[in-house]
Amino acid sequence: MRRSIIVAALVGALILSGCSASPGAGGGDSDVSEDTPIGAPEKTELTIALSAPNLDSQAPVYIAMDKGYYEDEGLKIKVIDADNIREGLIGGSLDVAVEDAMAVVDAANAGTGLKVVAGYRARQPYIIAASEDIEKPSDLKDKQIILGDAPGVPINDVRMNIMAEEGDFDIRDVSWKDVYPPGFSNAWVENFVAGQVELTPVFPRHIPIIEEAGGHFVVNTMKEWPNDVLTASEGWIAANPNTLARFIRATTKGMALYKDVSQQEYVQSMMEKHDFTVTDAERDPEIYAYGPELYNEDMTLDKDHFADALKAFGMEMPEWDSFVDTTNLERANAQLND
Repeated sequence: MRRSIIVAALVGALILSGCSASPGAGGGDSDVSEDTPIGAPEKTELTIALSAPNLDSQAPVYIAMDKGYYEDEGLKIKVIDADNIREGLIGGSLDVAVEDAMAVVDAANAGTGLKVVAGYRARQPYIIAASEDIEKPSDLKDKQIILGDAPGVPINDVRMNIMAEEGDFDIRDVSWKDVYPPGFSNAWVENFVAGQVELTPVFPRHIPIIEEAGGHFVVNTMKEWPNDVLTASEGWIAANPNTLARFIRATTKGMALYKDVSQQEYVQSMMEKHDFTVTDAERDPEIYAYGPELYNEDMTLDKDHFADALKAFGMEMPEWDSFVDTTNLERANAQLND
């Protein structure tokens, strides 16, 4: 786990009020299309943020940095872990970022000017672990469980629905006690192993730990829903189309290498040099393979998968172009080897 650096919420009120901001607008080429050759980068030094501070979430970018793919594109990348990604993009302290897909759609609907410019992790694992003595939903009565990071967030209901529909484990009418310990998924697992909670979401890297602790899985499924996406503001995109296409092209190369599971030893040793933790469980090739599986090699987006995810999260599917701009993704893929 790497340190998290908080990006100041320069214009957080914009998301609440529905006002928009477009830093950098006015210098871009409004006539750029998917067939436009990729020219020199308009901006060469980029500050980017990545959504979750773990190896699976950040490896493609670090691979691209380590292999010199960004340098080949004339770009210098500064990566930070940001707690306020959307605010940083709107306010201009961030250039591009990886952010939760549903959050970006919500922000775009609020009129912030944010756009999905490429896919990143294209699917989501849903794994829910229960302790050994929890055999049926009613066994959770008055027990402490974890559903997510905070009360009232949509993912809590999504996880409950998946347990009911795909795991035949419906806890929605059971009076359990939900708790929200700080520290995200690793802390959830620590609480589970310590016997402080009886049920928790986990991720593939945690499977051996849960099994060693005697737990079992009430659901273990992979949904073809966008997990997180590459995001930028409309104004920044307009001002920096060549920079964005070059950034996507380099990241695509890093992603392709990450998806080659024969590169596990290189990827994990390289990430350790960047202060990421690699556990013994993650060194198991079967566990490692879950990470690359989350990605599409070419960073493409699937409209139907977006619609399915939005429905699951209780959201309406907006007009595609209202929150997506794949022009530079298409340029990058068309001119990948140029």
